[in-house]
Amino acid sequence: MKTITDITITYSGLKIPQTPTDWKFRNIANHVCDLYLQNLNGYKPNKVDKIVLQLRLKTVDADFTPIYFGTICNIFNGIDEEKYHANADTENLHYLLNLLHNATLKASTKEGWDSEVFIKAYNKILKDNFRFQINLPEKKSKDGKIARPFIEKDLEKSYLKVSVNADNKENTVTLIDKKNTHIFDSIYTLSKKVKWFDNNKFGLEIKDLNVQTYYSLTDNRLTSNLNFDDQMMIIPN
Repeated sequence: MKTITDITITYSGLKIPQTPTDWKFRNIANHVCDLYLQNLNGYKPNKVDKIVLQLRLKTVDADFTPIYFGTICNIFNGIDEEKYHANADTENLHYLLNLLHNATLKASTKEGWDSEVFIKAYNKILKDNFRFQINLPEKKSKDGKIARPFIEKDLEKSYLKVSVNADNKENTVTLIDKKNTHIFDSIYTLSKKVKWFDNNKFGLEIKDLNVQTYYSLTDNRLTSNLNFDDQMMIIPN
């Protein structure tokens, strides 16, 4: 099933510091977009592959009429730069989410998208207080042990974790701890590779690169040679 591949927030003003000298705004905006996209649960408006929210100055009237470039849908909203500067980071998570959600709802009304999908995504984010966790399908070993892998993220880091239930005991370990690269984070692809190696070891491996990370129940220990370079690409041994 096809899904939206990207949601992006762009800002054309000068008062909020931008990359490459300052990454705070970009990290908050990317985190909000990633969280919003994941909570759409695969919904894809007709003929839309990417949504771009263009933030204009507050003094400019916000025009919510979408503009298309192929399958890229551009929507618009105004940002109050002074409000953004006065806010704490947690407040700006709420602020940028509201700007994105309000613009998306306006666009969904004009374009005939399913508004309820976006409303449910927004409400769940608020209910979870911006906690970013994705529960992945359970994996069962041949002798009945249960592994529950899941992804967690904050503004800076991405984690692939697993809770393993064996002999009425449950341990949670971190298989991957890496920089958060948001919507295009490799952790989404890597998480699909988790498996039981045998009845004792759970993790993932990439045979072509000769890398693996796994938790041993017998030793109660993580073994890993999975490393990332500055661009968050996997470094082969």
